[in-house]
Amino acid sequence: TNYIDILKLKNEKTNAFIYIRRAEDITEDYINNIGKPLAGFIYANKANIIDNSEYVSDACSKLLSKIKQNNIVSTVCKILDSNGAIMIGKTNCDELGCGSTTS
Repeated sequence: TNYIDILKLKNEKTNAFIYIRRAEDITEDYINNIGKPLAGFIYANKANIIDNSEYVSDACSKLLSKIKQNNIVSTVCKILDSNGAIMIGKTNCDELGCGSTTS
């Protein structure tokens, strides 16, 4: 069992992630980023932050899910990725990233 399998198992209960990358892809990113300042550091994006993953950022809104974001990546993702940090997935958020809930 690897850490991604554990994350997926825990996510079944918490529903914190809406998308989790494949372990093989994360490992490949790690190998390709050795020597960079943030190599080995992992992070997860909120669903309303646009990144270069295959998961389309839609800010958790059905209205925005049809919009294609060609070649758009948030500044924070560009900085993290270029310095070797590895995104492991997208986390859940309220629609449009507004408000909070305890449900």
